[in-house]
Amino acid sequence: MKAEPKYVALVDDHVLLRQGLANLVNSFPGYKVMFEADHGQHFIEQVEKKPPPVAVLLDVSMPVMDGFTTAAWIKEHLPQVKVLALSMMDDETAVIRMLQSGAHGYILKNTTPQELQEALDTVIKKGYYLNDTVGSNLIASMSKAPSTEKVVDLKVLNEKELEFIRLCSTELTYNEIAREMSLSPKSMDFYKTNIEKKTGIKNRVTLVLFALKHGLVKL
Repeated sequence: MKAEPKYVALVDDHVLLRQGLANLVNSFPGYKVMFEADHGQHFIEQVEKKPPPVAVLLDVSMPVMDGFTTAAWIKEHLPQVKVLALSMMDDETAVIRMLQSGAHGYILKNTTPQELQEALDTVIKKGYYLNDTVGSNLIASMSKAPSTEKVVDLKVLNEKELEFIRLCSTELTYNEIAREMSLSPKSMDFYKTNIEKKTGIKNRVTLVLFALKHGLVKL
């Protein structure tokens, strides 16, 4: 008996790219594109009329209703659906915002077909997709999957370091964080180095995930 395909929805305002993506996903063994949408509102209109897909490939920058808002809507109304953000934006602010909005993974549009298939397989099977952009161990523990994450006692972090971590979880740049903390921009490197020594965390995205996991900030 043939297994039921894994249905995927595509949400992207670039029609040619979306159609090419649909052809690619349909070529993956066991996958089928359920429907395509031009933006978040178009996705909602369609998904309310049919069973939800297993996963959504979601663009970040779209008119009418962007990826951040759409991911948050899916998280609230269809929490069982896995959201894989697919974007041209590789800056950490976009990654952080998508993860905070409810995305389970984030890959770039210049990825290979093999990585896209791996990302879909992984996000459906494990509930998250691990790559170099995000911290795998922290994502795993946030998703209640087995983790080898280094255990960090928050008591090793002083109040200024905790404040720095909380501000890193916003959309502020490091220069803006320095102004908020009444410090010089150069002191940001001092905080990053100290926090890395105490936690092992080397990048801002992973630091945000750490803050979310330990309740320092809320979604």
